[in-house]
Amino acid sequence: METQNCEPQGVEYLQLGLSGKTAGMVADLVSIQRDIVFAQQCAEGYLSRAPTGPSTQGEDSLVAQALWSAGAISYRRAFTSGRGHLVSKGQRLKLHEAWTDMLAPEQLVAHEKILEMTNQHIAHRVGDHEGVRIIALLTPPPMPRAIAGVGHMLLHMIGPEACLAERMLEICGMLNQGLEQEISNGNDLLTMWLSEQDINELYAASESQT
Repeated sequence: METQNCEPQGVEYLQLGLSGKTAGMVADLVSIQRDIVFAQQCAEGYLSRAPTGPSTQGEDSLVAQALWSAGAISYRRAFTSGRGHLVSKGQRLKLHEAWTDMLAPEQLVAHEKILEMTNQHIAHRVGDHEGVRIIALLTPPPMPRAIAGVGHMLLHMIGPEACLAERMLEICGMLNQGLEQEISNGNDLLTMWLSEQDINELYAASESQT
């Protein structure tokens, strides 16, 4: 399990778990940011291994396909609802639809394309660019004409053209910057609230959680 905190090196602070609407909002923002950062990392990895042609095969193509699939799914998850953090029966915070106003036209097209591809990937076979062909195998000339058997061909896409992954990187960078500011604002609200509490009660509550 990955943990991140703001403790200076060599200092181990007492910890007090917070809950409630503001803490839940910050936790949701951190969760969304993690989805975006992971998608960004996957896009970077995909671009370093992006297929150069239809015949690209081998370990790099397998890794590229895995990176794109994982990154696109994580990207999609950042825009879906789910169970929220730290609030009983709460829904995870959703990014306001107006965030797309900051996207350039080509970025908005890329955003919608990624969501479309990922929706198909999760719920259905991916589409016309992926599928299975069942083929009859016939003996070639100059051999006597005969049916040699039946086979199949898998048609699958390793990943999109590099430009789509590059747009995804740009969008993730913009979102990450905005999320970082919102998380900072939420932390400031929590710090202000904590400063209004009885410090001795906070320490007692921390000790009761250990």
